[in-house]
Amino acid sequence: MLYSVKREPNFFIARTTRPNFTLIELLVVISIIVILAAMLLPALNKSRESARRIKCVGILKQYGTASLMYAGTYDDFWVPGQGAPYTGTNYLWWANNLAWRRMLGSTIVGWTANENYNLCGVQTSRDMICPAATHALGRGIVAPHTLPSISNSYGVSREDFALGVWAKNDKISAYKLTRLRHASKRLAFADALDFAISCDRANPAYYKLSGEAYSSTTLAYRHGNMDRANVAFFDGHVENLRSEELWRKYRFTGFYNSTLDESR
Repeated sequence: MLYSVKREPNFFIARTTRPNFTLIELLVVISIIVILAAMLLPALNKSRESARRIKCVGILKQYGTASLMYAGTYDDFWVPGQGAPYTGTNYLWWANNLAWRRMLGSTIVGWTANENYNLCGVQTSRDMICPAATHALGRGIVAPHTLPSISNSYGVSREDFALGVWAKNDKISAYKLTRLRHASKRLAFADALDFAISCDRANPAYYKLSGEAYSSTTLAYRHGNMDRANVAFFDGHVENLRSEELWRKYRFTGFYNSTLDESR
């Protein structure tokens, strides 16, 4: 006697079997991924730029605080942008002023420190350099140093320097805080490619031409389409300014005057 065997359906196979992607479906998926990446990348870049700008603001606030401490110690005088020469025509600048650098709390290369001249090297740790200052952080490092240069990250106005080839205008060795007028509008430190900044090279065309490479006395518009820079003022606050707001004579000279020279 023959018996028929009734086969049960194989549900496991039915549930796990999937059709293969067609070429068209694969291309659609890839296209969606590309579109999403194109939408997200600008937002990510903007987020990174914002983080760099905020960190730079914090660093400049430290510069301002150190300078106010310096003034509190040295009879109300701000750290000199350009001080007296320590040997021949080698001047003591704000960036290699040993007393000020200690107040800033930045790394000082030990063998460059000279107590007799109140002098140290301009090299410092990366956390005291604008994170957008790629020249200072990398290409600006010159052997035998392995640390970036503070003087390729930020600068001060050179317009009132008292000594050397840049001496002109009011010729002030160090600003007396009690004599300053409109301290909240006067540039104390700013993004720069050199330790000193001239008013004429606050013209954004110079930075657009050089980019992040050394350029004498040039203000660096690192924070916003090559048209915005961070600035610390003599009252200690920091702002992110457009070139239109920043490139004015009163930002760079005439700090003892009650009037503000809006010219360039």
